[in-house]
Amino acid sequence: MGGALRSELVDTLKEPLEKNGILFYSHNVIDIKQDNNGVTISFDNEKQQKPVRVDMVIGADGIRSTVVKQIFTETAPAIHSKENIFYGMIDNIDKKTSINPVITAKNTLTQYFNRGEFLSYRAGNSGQLMWAATYPSVTPPSISDDAEWTKMNSQRELNRVLTRYPQSHPVHQCVTATDKQRLLHFGLYYRQHRSNGWHRNRICLLGDSCHATLPYVGQGANMAIEDAISLAMCLEKYNFQMEPAFQEYYKKRFNRTKRVVNMARYMGLFFHSENPIIHSIRQRLVPWLMESDKMMKMAEKELYENCPVSIEKKNIVE
Repeated sequence: MGGALRSELVDTLKEPLEKNGILFYSHNVIDIKQDNNGVTISFDNEKQQKPVRVDMVIGADGIRSTVVKQIFTETAPAIHSKENIFYGMIDNIDKKTSINPVITAKNTLTQYFNRGEFLSYRAGNSGQLMWAATYPSVTPPSISDDAEWTKMNSQRELNRVLTRYPQSHPVHQCVTATDKQRLLHFGLYYRQHRSNGWHRNRICLLGDSCHATLPYVGQGANMAIEDAISLAMCLEKYNFQMEPAFQEYYKKRFNRTKRVVNMARYMGLFFHSENPIIHSIRQRLVPWLMESDKMMKMAEKELYENCPVSIEKKNIVE
């Protein structure tokens, strides 16, 4: 799924759940206990004082998963890639005449490598432009309980990052046009692939909780969707017998997700290297790859032919 806003994707997925009254917000998991007959979940929520009893738990709760810590107590922390990112969204981009039209054109993705990486592309159904600027840092952005301090610290860091780009660079225009409420600042993390399975008895992991990836191949949400469909198919195949279903799900998904996670990590290292030799190679190689039919066919094979879920490819370019 490309060119989709995460918020629009979430709205699409949650709509049928809300209609059926089976989606609950603000339920922070604080404890999970399982036995031969089911799983008991305790929440930090005033309206849900009593523990909930269920048949199984699917932990799709992200890179800082609470569920994973309940079943794998020796879980290593997520790894900071030594890169941070400013990530912004500009609404009604067609009305923003102050931004270089080269990057606001429809069906266009702009990528810039020099003293940092800049990326921009159209997304969503309402004329939004997404943009991102990464920068090297041995630590993630500093945060505090004091929201005003965090805001000021982010602004100082943004000002410093902007000095890495020439004044003619469109990143300056993008920053000016972005509402501060639409600008995020965070560290980029990934996880080493777990080789001892993604489940324990009645509890199974999905998405970033078991294979968190860096954003450089744009497959994080896609892999989670593939996981969900693959897991559902395995449960149906084994008539909801959890052990064989969870084992087959892991076998089906492990190699593909590991390949994507590794690919994203190595691409990040290549894109952001400040080694002058690698920089010279990158400046020549990346444009050639983007224009190479062979490269595009290889990417298509990975994204479509190797996808475990049947996909109907459509040309949606207007």
